Amino acid sequence: MPWAKVVADPSPRDLPYKMELNHRLEGGQAVQGHTIQTSKGVRIADIVWHSDERWRQIKAAGDAPAPVAPEICIEVRSRSGRTAELDEKRALYFGAGALAVWICD
Repeated sequence: MPWAKVVADPSPRDLPYKMELNHRLEGGQAVQGHTIQTSKGVRIADIVWHSDERWRQIKAAGDAPAPVAPEICIEVRSRSGRTAELDEKRALYFGAGALAVWICD
């Protein structure tokens, strides 16, 4: 159901809880420890999700590191993880073609 249709429907407006619409990504896969070539060298994203089309692009370029970032790159903040370092990784992943970058605590 599109969000505009949910918003237009007055019945859920007074619900005592929040509501989200879920959309499952299909035609791709999640991978751990994915190497990505960035403008400042190779970085390793903790977890990524790439579409089948992006994976074909990555494989066509040859062995790792990937010359283009997967669509979604996820970094998990460690106890020693510095905000500046994670901010830099976020910028580098976007610069390499990521569409979304998540930093998780």
